[in-house]
Amino acid sequence: MTYQFVLQFRGDSLEKFSHLENIENRLTETIGSTGSFDGNDVGLHGANLFFYVADPAVAFKLMRPLLNDAESVAGFTAAYRTVAEEKFHTLWPADASTSFALR
Repeated sequence: MTYQFVLQFRGDSLEKFSHLENIENRLTETIGSTGSFDGNDVGLHGANLFFYVADPAVAFKLMRPLLNDAESVAGFTAAYRTVAEEKFHTLWPADASTSFALR
């Protein structure tokens, strides 16, 4: 089964996201053959990085060390859905109290 996996970074300045291309490339290399990068969406309130993956938990496990090491990516959410679903399931933070929504 194929899943759409999204990393959403919060922020109120487009300047904060000027480093995303570098992170996109590094994350794509990190997941290797387990997935593929699908694009991004950068707006005034955040940025979304989209991937197609076979297993969201495995993809996140592979990406997590890079996200821990990357400066200025604090405050992100990881979510996924099957390509047939509309509703996303939050993977991170594990204790998320609100529903995930694309911004």
